Amino acid sequence: MSIGRASSFLIVALTIAVAPACDDDAANSIAGADTVRRNSLVFVEAPELQAVGLPDPTCPGPVFFAPFNVVVSADSRSDLFVTQMQMQFVDRNGIRSPERTITRDGLTELFGSTRVVAAESRRFPLDFSFGCVGAPRGNLTVFIVLVDSNQRERQTSVTMNVR
Repeated sequence: MSIGRASSFLIVALTIAVAPACDDDAANSIAGADTVRRNSLVFVEAPELQAVGLPDPTCPGPVFFAPFNVVVSADSRSDLFVTQMQMQFVDRNGIRSPERTITRDGLTELFGSTRVVAAESRRFPLDFSFGCVGAPRGNLTVFIVLVDSNQRERQTSVTMNVR
């Protein structure tokens, strides 16, 4: 076998070995966690949530809850501030839960600050509680209101499957 042909095989072998490491999904992770990017500002770390049963639940209170993380990414031009989040669950039969709204004050109480520094991302750990009727199977949508440093408001949402 000629040196040129051996070199060609070596180049092809190296390309095949290195190509999987150049995965575009690496841009969709924060601190090594798999994520699903829904839009350029906000994404969730898991497209599917597992509802967890609460120990010793009592009706009419919640029986299940689903923990999840919303990640907000600010562009390089401006800080972002999360000013409101609304969550609503819709089960597989189309029945909607009451909306859960977290205002700016509530977000500040939960997270200390709602600021996302320009060109950085910030994780907001949340959970959603489910009531006493049936198993929580369906979709959870989180609506997020953001304000940038110039007081421009943006609204976006992310949806996760709950099983």
